[in-house]
Amino acid sequence: MGLNGSLTDWKRNTKYFGHQHGSKYSCLVFDNRGVGRSDKPLSFYSTSEMAQDAVDLVASLGWIDLAAPAERSIHVIGASMGGMIAQEVGMLIPDRLASLTLCCTAPRLVRTGPFFETVHQRASMFIPRHIDIDLQRIAKDIFADDFLDQPDTEYEDPAMNFPTRRDRFAAGVLQKRADTERYTKKGFMMQIVACYFHSKSPAQLKALGDNVGRERITVCHGTQDRMLTFQHGEILREEIGEGITWKVFEGSGHMLSWEREAEVNQMIKESVNRCN
Repeated sequence: MGLNGSLTDWKRNTKYFGHQHGSKYSCLVFDNRGVGRSDKPLSFYSTSEMAQDAVDLVASLGWIDLAAPAERSIHVIGASMGGMIAQEVGMLIPDRLASLTLCCTAPRLVRTGPFFETVHQRASMFIPRHIDIDLQRIAKDIFADDFLDQPDTEYEDPAMNFPTRRDRFAAGVLQKRADTERYTKKGFMMQIVACYFHSKSPAQLKALGDNVGRERITVCHGTQDRMLTFQHGEILREEIGEGITWKVFEGSGHMLSWEREAEVNQMIKESVNRCN
């Protein structure tokens, strides 16, 4: 999952694959270092080290055997910072990946708008504000216009729903901030460092495509993504090279797994079934 996100942020995907279709698929979700129930060491974090965390976890569970001949047995999906980590996983164990799906992520951070606008957007993450103002900022960065104003339809039972998706989003943020053991400023800052120093060159991305196999790679992005703008996805697509699956979500923001839940699950399903 992405920056300061926990394993529960995959719930709309694990509901589909792990529960509704649990007889066919097995899912592994986890908290990256710095968040949730994982350790939060005070040190320099990098996406390559966080990828090694993921590889070690998968190996410890027996999903891959690093001592045995390579077998393409796992499907890796990463969103935002998780997509940066997933790129590194693909570089560490390219011959173990049955497929690689990169959602709303970037090969490196590039300036795609006016300089001062970019600086203001990045700096605003660290400026203390009243919670109402901060919620507005976060919502604008990660969701498409008007998405949160729609009625909440999370559950079939209307009594379980909030009046709007904005209310559900706000409740989630407030719940997260109240849990000061699992969500710490220290861990958040260390993850930000990892994002800012993540940088894959065109040559490295070409090698990723060569070694994983472009027919196994899916890259998707929302055209209204303000956290990692659409141009980041286009760079990733171009530099990995021809032959990948490129999926554009018109009018959608950074949180595709919520905004376009059914379509994202279908996209992952098609990739997994195609590459099995």
